Amino acid sequence: MAEGLLLVEKEAKIVQLLPDVGGDKRFEASGLTVVGKQAYVVFDNRPALAQLSVSLSKVASNHLLNGGASGVGYEALSFDPAEKRFYLLQESLKRDAGFFAKLSSGTLFNDTELQSQWLNFELPSGNKGLEGLAFFSRGGAEYLLALCEGNRCTSGKKGRKAGKGRLLLFAKRAGRWSFERKIKLPKSLRFVDYSGLAVQGNRIAITSQASSRLWVGRLKKRKWSFKGDGEVYRLPSSAAGKVVYCNIEGVAWLSKSRLLLVSDRRKKSKQNRRCKAKDQSIHLVRLPN
Repeated sequence: MAEGLLLVEKEAKIVQLLPDVGGDKRFEASGLTVVGKQAYVVFDNRPALAQLSVSLSKVASNHLLNGGASGVGYEALSFDPAEKRFYLLQESLKRDAGFFAKLSSGTLFNDTELQSQWLNFELPSGNKGLEGLAFFSRGGAEYLLALCEGNRCTSGKKGRKAGKGRLLLFAKRAGRWSFERKIKLPKSLRFVDYSGLAVQGNRIAITSQASSRLWVGRLKKRKWSFKGDGEVYRLPSSAAGKVVYCNIEGVAWLSKSRLLLVSDRRKKSKQNRRCKAKDQSIHLVRLPN
C-alpha cells in the first residue's frame, strides 16, 4: 500500500499547555476527543482529563478536570453531542476469571459520579485490550466503535501478526451498550498494533504506535465493512530516517484534512532517547492531499 507523509503544523508538550500542575509532571496521554474548540485528553497514569484549546496555545481555559475514577487512568474517550455526554474507556480490567473493558459516562461538568458498565467482550489480557473509542449515530441508532490493540483482538505473537486488525461494534439497547459484532480492517493494513480511533461521518482514522502511522478508511454507508483499502500516512522521521514519533496513542478529527494526535510517555527500558522529544505531547497534523 502506497504511503503519504503527514505534515506536522504545530505540537507541544501537554504539561507546557497547562497551569502549574505541582510535583507530578507526567502526562502519559492515551486518547483524546474534540468538542468545539476544545480538545479533551485522557491519560493512563492519572484519573484526570486535560481540557486544551485546539490552537495548542497556553490559554486561560486550559485546565485539568476530575475524571472520577479513583487512582485509575483511561485509555480512550469519545463524546455524544446530542446528550453532551462523555464516554471514557478503561482498557482491560480483571473481572471474575477474565479481562473486560469498563465504560464510564457522564457530563464531567455536572455529574458527581460517572455511570459505569462492563463491556460484554472478553479480552486477551490485562495489558492488551481496547485502545480507541468512537461514538456515532447511524440510521437513528447509537453505536460505539472500540479498537482492539492487537491483531485478531489477541495478544502475544498472534497479536503482532499484521493484517488482522479488528474493531468492535457496540449498540445501545435499553440504555445499555451491547456487543454486536467484529468489523475487520482491510488485510492490506499492515500495522503491528493499533492505538487510536476517530470517526468523522463514514471516515475512520486509526493510529499505530509501533508502526508510527495513521490510516484513513471509509465505512460503507449501509454495511459494516470498509470501502477499498484506504490510505496510510507515516509521521516524519529523523534526518537519519529513524522513528521519532514513537508513542502515538490517540487521534481526533478537526476537519477533513487536519487531525490532532497525542503521545504517551517514552518507555525508558525499551525505546531510544530520541523518542523523548515527541512524548507526552499533542500534535496538529495535516493530510498531504
